[in-house]
Amino acid sequence: MRLIHRWTAVCVLFALAGLGAADPVAGQPPAGGFPIYGLICDRDPGIVHPAEGPFPPEGCEGQAGIKMVVETGDARPIGSCMTDGEGFCTVDAPFDSVVIVRQMTDTVRGNYAPTRNPIMTWNYTEFAGAQFFNIPVQRVESTPIPRAATLRIHSRVCPPGFAGTDFGAACHDTAPGYEQTLFLNGPAYRTATVDESGNAAFNDVPPGDYTLQPGLPESTARLVTF
Repeated sequence: MRLIHRWTAVCVLFALAGLGAADPVAGQPPAGGFPIYGLICDRDPGIVHPAEGPFPPEGCEGQAGIKMVVETGDARPIGSCMTDGEGFCTVDAPFDSVVIVRQMTDTVRGNYAPTRNPIMTWNYTEFAGAQFFNIPVQRVESTPIPRAATLRIHSRVCPPGFAGTDFGAACHDTAPGYEQTLFLNGPAYRTATVDESGNAAFNDVPPGDYTLQPGLPESTARLVTF
């Protein structure tokens, strides 16, 4: 009788445990481990699923410490997880429902960004999950902003119709218009005075296209790119 009593007690405990496990919350689909991957790749591998071929794909490896946040399709929080050394973590997400997974980009080490973020998917099979492939961010070299500088002008007397570049041979080395004023118009307006050597300097000139107008009678304006 004593042995029968003990056996009956054990059977009752198993029955109670089984009833508790098979009694889901009314109206809620059962939850399961929803797999998430956070991988660092040297290029975009495209759409690759863990159940189809080698995984991680070639050129990709997991990174630990990437935080993933999961919510339902109507933006109700489900949970979050942090990837391990293989770039893997799981969250208990409701089965047969839409889930949205967001990768927290500030938790990724290095200059990488995900090809998709967030990922919306349907957790309806054992193969459901979310895979984040983080590829190098293209760096755009910034062009330094040019600074203002001094534009120097040297004045010479050239024969009528001169259009060459050999000023030293074709033009007189005299300094015409001593103390005449030169005008520079463009992104900025500047004036300068010709000295006894035929030189003039416009100070603090920002880059751009300018029109140089000598202050001599019948002089011709010239376009200067600086």
